[in-house]
Amino acid sequence: MHPSETAGRFWLPGDERQVDGRLDWALKRLVLDLDDWLTPPLRSITSGEIPEGLNVGPEAFVSADDSVEPNKVTVHGRLHEHGSLEVTLVDTMIAHRNLTIPGFHNTERRTATYALVGGLVDGADAHFLAARLRFRHLDAWARLLAGSLGAEQPIECIDLEQPGGRLTLRPVSAHMPVSGSHPISVAAELLWSANDDQGLTFQELWTQLVNPLRTLLTLAVDASSPPTELHLQSTLDGDWLKVVDPDLANVAEPLPGSPLLTRNDLDLGQVARWLAQFRTWSPVPSLVAAAVDKENARPIELQVLDLAAAAEGLHRRLFDDQRTLSRQRARDIRDRVVSALADDAEAQTAVGQSLISLGEPTFRTRLERLVERSGEAIPDVTGMAPNWIRRVKQTRNGFAHLLLNEKGLTTEPLENYVLKLSLRWVLGSVLLLESGLSAGVLRARVAEHQPYQFLLEQAHRWLAEVYQPAENSG
Repeated sequence: MHPSETAGRFWLPGDERQVDGRLDWALKRLVLDLDDWLTPPLRSITSGEIPEGLNVGPEAFVSADDSVEPNKVTVHGRLHEHGSLEVTLVDTMIAHRNLTIPGFHNTERRTATYALVGGLVDGADAHFLAARLRFRHLDAWARLLAGSLGAEQPIECIDLEQPGGRLTLRPVSAHMPVSGSHPISVAAELLWSANDDQGLTFQELWTQLVNPLRTLLTLAVDASSPPTELHLQSTLDGDWLKVVDPDLANVAEPLPGSPLLTRNDLDLGQVARWLAQFRTWSPVPSLVAAAVDKENARPIELQVLDLAAAAEGLHRRLFDDQRTLSRQRARDIRDRVVSALADDAEAQTAVGQSLISLGEPTFRTRLERLVERSGEAIPDVTGMAPNWIRRVKQTRNGFAHLLLNEKGLTTEPLENYVLKLSLRWVLGSVLLLESGLSAGVLRARVAEHQPYQFLLEQAHRWLAEVYQPAENSG
């Protein structure tokens, strides 16, 4: 058995039949190797289902596994090496089977979406009343003091509109120096508790709480902040179940430098507002946070295109009332024009399609409004704003429509890098301001934030036409 594997007995909920197996935690996915099958490998088909021309008699057997839409099942188990520790493997799917003569050694390999360690639950449909969360750079944002540890009192609490419940920031441990009696830093966690007895499923918690918090912390500290620990509680005063999920980061990384914002700048009240609006803004916050992640392997050109599309989407969410014509008036005008072409069906179709966006702001107008909003806090990130808007528009159209006359703009990696990060800062600042962050606070923080100041230096060198006045660019 491999050192990363743990042996145990596994079974399907409600089934008395148990199978020996080994669970591997170390891989990017959770892998369960079983010494026998949990679900039958074959299913019978009747004569009506047998393909024409296949002479197999009145009944035949085919694989029970659907490779297009695999059957997902929850698996329960007890691990021998951890004192019969209970584990629930959620949404397992067949990855491989080894079939021999019936009655001999048949094995199967399953992969699980995630695991809940410490108890047996119903699987993906299970509801949880509480969750404890930690993120990679939560401590850098929380900035808890050494004296906050030990009293077991929450540092800060806030009632949430979405997801319904209460969010509490509290200390969990301290890191002690080699000598001395005072901790040098205090680790923090966020505790969510439901405001009813229904709770949320794992997927609902991930969508409504974990991912929004990950995204906000990434923008707040200006570094990727994936979740690192997640524990769930299905009943009041019940055992905490540890979540094992490939999306939980298992490597602690120190924050490179100082966080952009801390809890003194962005408190739980603004966190609650962010959570309430996240679904409306989605997927824009995740696209912006992805631009912060230095490990993002997506080509720089596609990241620029993503952020340009996100800019249009965010404007629609925030400033949808900024139209030159009301929707009803635009519809009336479009109908009258199309009706005037009743004797030319081809022209009717062409004109009708060209007038679909009548009354809506142009992409340039949308960028102007977003730059105006972000400019309340970070006016220098777009350099000479009209030039920046024109360059973003040209590059976006060049990427999206493969325009030959814009080819030169789409093949400059350093310039595209500046566009990517400047878009990230424009959209990120608008999102933070809409969550209640003070423009003055953000302005003061970016003035001291080394990565932001370094971006401005890069921008002046690599995209002078946008960031340097004409008399200084030559």
